[in-house]
Amino acid sequence: MHLSAVITIVAAGLVCAKPIKQIKRQTIQDTYDFIIAGGGTAGLVIANRLTECPNIRVLVLESGPVPDVVANTKTPGGNQYLAGTAVDYNYYTVPQKNLNNRILPYHRGRGLGGSSTINGLYYGRGSASVFDKWVQLGNPGWGWDDLYPLAVKQTHFNAPNLNDANDHSFETWDPTAYSNGELQIAFQGYVPNSNVGFIQAGEAIGIPIVNELNNGNNTGVKQGTGCFDSRLRRSSSYEAFYVPIQNRTNLDVLHYASVTAIQFTKSSNGTSIATGVSFTDQPTGEFINVNAAKEVIITMGAFNTPQLLMISGIGPEAQLTTNGIKPVYINENVGQK
Repeated sequence: MHLSAVITIVAAGLVCAKPIKQIKRQTIQDTYDFIIAGGGTAGLVIANRLTECPNIRVLVLESGPVPDVVANTKTPGGNQYLAGTAVDYNYYTVPQKNLNNRILPYHRGRGLGGSSTINGLYYGRGSASVFDKWVQLGNPGWGWDDLYPLAVKQTHFNAPNLNDANDHSFETWDPTAYSNGELQIAFQGYVPNSNVGFIQAGEAIGIPIVNELNNGNNTGVKQGTGCFDSRLRRSSSYEAFYVPIQNRTNLDVLHYASVTAIQFTKSSNGTSIATGVSFTDQPTGEFINVNAAKEVIITMGAFNTPQLLMISGIGPEAQLTTNGIKPVYINENVGQK
């Protein structure tokens, strides 16, 4: 069997917020150029970039709510109060052998913005050598030199207030590592003495102090960065990439819309091509099919993406057939360790 490359998988206090456009169900079109299954961290970035072209029509389908249904999503430190709420899938692990068989909570963001709305806010780009290793393993276009300009493009750095009471000794940054992008980056608002002492201790034992951790050379120690706006509130994929462009006429975003299957058709040469999705409109309980003229893009996170692939017929053969799922494309790696 063959599978066309038209499925793209991207792994990737009380709030007073702008009202978010929620399109009416009856305005959903039968066909879009791109359908993005999952309006989380990656999905909203892709929707933003695609709809920069006014002739491209994009539909984003998100199972969860807008994050503002829960308090504290924008408050640093407030994420501890988000566990088990409407914006958390509230997953649990299987019993962990090396932890006395304990079952542990595994929180994942549910709703527009995904886990970027509930995480601990830390921002880091990783080491250049890791990305270059991806290229060596057969993934051209994923090297540091390919991705670094995109990371620069999408971020904006908010300089700290040097006149406050914090010790800013290790709050250094390289302006060329950022631009005037959507995602806002900053240092945390409060710098405890323990932070400064930890960095000084590292220096004392020979760990180098670095000027910038987000330029690919992050071997060393300094004050880390987080996703904070200029008022030190959370800057998530939702606030950064969706809210400012929510009224684009070529973008439709539907929350409480759970994608249940990828739809395939056969080409003349027998290749299976993803041509749409089925989703459940949670408020009405209606099952709806919608078509994609160009691509179906899956951005439902580390757990839900492989689940959707498998229930749609893409995955390990034995697992599909055991569960009565007709295979569309056999890939023994989907959903595995």
